[in-house]
Amino acid sequence: MERTRHRIHVLRHWEECPPRMPRESVLVEVPGKWAHSVVSLVQASQEYRHAGLMVTNVGPDSQAARAGMNRGDVLVRYQGQELESVATLRRLSAGYAQGASARKPVRIEAARGREDVAFEVLGGRLGITVSRLLHRSVISAGRRKRVSRRFPGTGGTAKRATPRVVHTLEEARRHSAREPALVLVPSELARPLMAVLRALERGGSATRKKRAKSLLAAARRTTR
Repeated sequence: MERTRHRIHVLRHWEECPPRMPRESVLVEVPGKWAHSVVSLVQASQEYRHAGLMVTNVGPDSQAARAGMNRGDVLVRYQGQELESVATLRRLSAGYAQGASARKPVRIEAARGREDVAFEVLGGRLGITVSRLLHRSVISAGRRKRVSRRFPGTGGTAKRATPRVVHTLEEARRHSAREPALVLVPSELARPLMAVLRALERGGSATRKKRAKSLLAAARRTTR
């Protein structure tokens, strides 16, 4: 019986992203200085597939700061309701700032690395900026498969030295900032990750670049 070869797609630029990503594994080339952040972001996006907002900045003396919220925390639920988008957080925080709910404490459940944490705040402005994690695929959870950490080589003759493949956070921490790295990414997260990396390139929008840097910097803090 003939065995089907497991293909590994290597993406180095946004232009190489096909309109529809294959279901096979994907290796994404990232600048070495962002390897740790990218691996952390991919792991968080896999763990919180359906809800979760990453805190990218916490204002000094803000309500969130007084409650103990940190950059890199992943906010999961606001008073029991899942945080699927930034708009959801805005709607809920505004709603709990009105009427009889205005002075009642609100519980926000979050993840800090491997720990579950919770904050008590009041409705209204928290004084933070947040970002969605990498977009979750519409493929049902039952059809998802964990990406194997063992895979064959990509084959072919490279036109340049092949960057080192980074599997784990420990490898990402040790990787040289001067050399690019190849990070193994689930295919459904490849395009949104490439969009974040594209925003970091020269010539991009200053606002998008700032948001991308803030997201990656916050992701790095989740695994310190």
